[in-house]
Amino acid sequence: MIAQKKEFGMIYFDLDRFKLVNDTLGHMIGDLLLSEVAARLYHVLGKKDVLARLGGDEFVLLTENYKQEEMRQLSTSILSCFQAPFILEGNEVYISASLGLCSYPRDGKDAENLFKNSDLAMYSAKEQGRNAACFFTDELRAKMNRRMEIEFALQKAVRDEELKVALQPIIDLKTKSYRGVEALLRCSTKEGPISPSEFIPIAEESGLIIQLGDWVLEKSCRLFKTLPAYRDGLRLSVNISIQQLMQNRFITSVRSILKRTDFPANRLILEITESVAVRHFDYIISILQELRNMGVLIALDDFGTGYSSLYYLKQLPLDIVKIDRNFIREFHYDYAQTERTIVKSVIEIAHSLNLVVVAEGIETVEQESLLKSMGCDYVQGFYYARPLTIVELREKLLTDL
Repeated sequence: MIAQKKEFGMIYFDLDRFKLVNDTLGHMIGDLLLSEVAARLYHVLGKKDVLARLGGDEFVLLTENYKQEEMRQLSTSILSCFQAPFILEGNEVYISASLGLCSYPRDGKDAENLFKNSDLAMYSAKEQGRNAACFFTDELRAKMNRRMEIEFALQKAVRDEELKVALQPIIDLKTKSYRGVEALLRCSTKEGPISPSEFIPIAEESGLIIQLGDWVLEKSCRLFKTLPAYRDGLRLSVNISIQQLMQNRFITSVRSILKRTDFPANRLILEITESVAVRHFDYIISILQELRNMGVLIALDDFGTGYSSLYYLKQLPLDIVKIDRNFIREFHYDYAQTERTIVKSVIEIAHSLNLVVVAEGIETVEQESLLKSMGCDYVQGFYYARPLTIVELREKLLTDL
């Protein structure tokens, strides 16, 4: 088609979580699934459409229907092939696909660029939640280029020690005394700072998050120990990702870091988000229990943003619940009665389970006053202090003593 300079559309796609089918049901079932997928696809394709399997679970479709609306309709037909389960040797298998769409010559004038751009579009579809189709655009190219820049910058930052740890104080609402600090990773390169909201997701997808997580934990422990001796009661909170928890050596890594830094386990709080806690629930429980057996405290971060229920609070081996800042942001206004009710209920439930409650994102005296009246234990936020360098934190501790 390219040799004939004839316009055409390309749809590049693979099966979502196909590896899981192979790992759980075996490669024979995986091969049967690929055959059944191809059979269903042929029923929705036109006579001049060309479908090819590139290897594994990857397919490419070339079609004369290159206009966007035509390709959108075709992609909808392809996705419909995956709505019904596949019955394979008595196994009922549900699977979906992610599609990347581009056209010649608008999105690429040779095969290499067409494959590259349709691949970018496919991974954008996966980011949207899978079982979706995404067109290649110049904006998508710019976004992906930015992602690669950040990934390279992260690798360089690790190598050149451009990463920093910021520390945000956690305050006792009753006594207004310092009870701990949360360690937050910061990346500042020669080109300027990179927002955590940008680099954390990329670090997770690239696998760098494990190396970064270990670095943050060890660096934070070493920094924390340089604080004045009279702050011995303070505790250090460090965020942990799902990738760290799921690696086989995680417990060993934590134990080694504590030993190398001579950091007492009972002064360390590891924070996990509720979405992390729910995924691989039984496995996570065993890991968290082993950490607690070492003396490490466990906090459930961003409570209320995902799947949490009383069941998870009761089953997870927790010490602390952190209420997400989204519930706090406007709950002191009259129209935010729902938010106030939720926050008060969370505090009461947590206390009934002997859990300490920390509210995040406090920015006003009104928020502080309401939380105090509800019996919240600890707070953190810009009202008290932004994330500080270790030098700034030492000065603040001395000033506020």
